[in-house]
Amino acid sequence: MSFCNKCGAQVEDNAAVCPACGAQNPTSAQAPNTGAQDGQQPGYQSAPQGGYQQPGQQQTAQPVYASPEQDAAANKVYGVLAYFGPLVLISILAAPKSSRFSRYHSNQGLIFLISLAGLGIVITILSLILAVIPIVGWIIGILLWLAYSAYSIVFLIFGIMAAVKGICKPLPVIGKFQILK
Repeated sequence: MSFCNKCGAQVEDNAAVCPACGAQNPTSAQAPNTGAQDGQQPGYQSAPQGGYQQPGQQQTAQPVYASPEQDAAANKVYGVLAYFGPLVLISILAAPKSSRFSRYHSNQGLIFLISLAGLGIVITILSLILAVIPIVGWIIGILLWLAYSAYSIVFLIFGIMAAVKGICKPLPVIGKFQILK
């Protein structure tokens, strides 16, 4: 018995085609198989070749992009998802590692998420401190939260628009930092 070069199923040596996938059986045209192929001992066979992959093996082939425009077109969804808070993890983990476009926007989205968390913590602490001052402290706290909301919306729109356009434009002020390579 031998194995199909295409799907890996067992194939009788005298069968012309694989019963599982219908591929041509190259051993059927050869002389009867005695089990001694290419200097092997009788009873051993060489591993199947071609498109078949042994169970437990993972394919490592990453897509290769001919141009940055092709990369951007293929990975815009990952670029957009990167700016929606925790969804940046989808962009980081699921996007092809060979895509510079998705890696760039994943980095920008991660920096944006970290800056939002940091600013949120700082503004919360300041608001709690200012809350002891009647009226003036409350107004300042509200203005801080409004500025935080404006920052969030403006940077979110800026990042999404860059991803949709297929360009790698850094976010203002925070876009120069790099966490992901």
